Amino acid sequence: MKLVATFKTTVFLLGLLASPACLAQGWDAVDGPNVRVLHHDNDGSRTIFLRSPDNRTLTKKNYTNGVLNMMTIYTMDVHGNPLGSKIVDG
Repeated sequence: MKLVATFKTTVFLLGLLASPACLAQGWDAVDGPNVRVLHHDNDGSRTIFLRSPDNRTLTKKNYTNGVLNMMTIYTMDVHGNPLGSKIVDG
């Protein structure tokens, strides 16, 4: 159980470190096989989905006016089924 908590904390901290890097390079520079960027035309917000290479975690980040608004970290089992999630607001 302690290993799971350490893993979740590490993923969360890596997500926080990666968010300024994404903004510094520009939205169009975020690319790769494990990244998807959605542009929402109705309110101008953007959503970035980051998937780990082993498909065990999926991180969703919502930005409004360039500011991180909400981050959700989903954990998956080996078959891609969701096991749980952690939502960080604001």
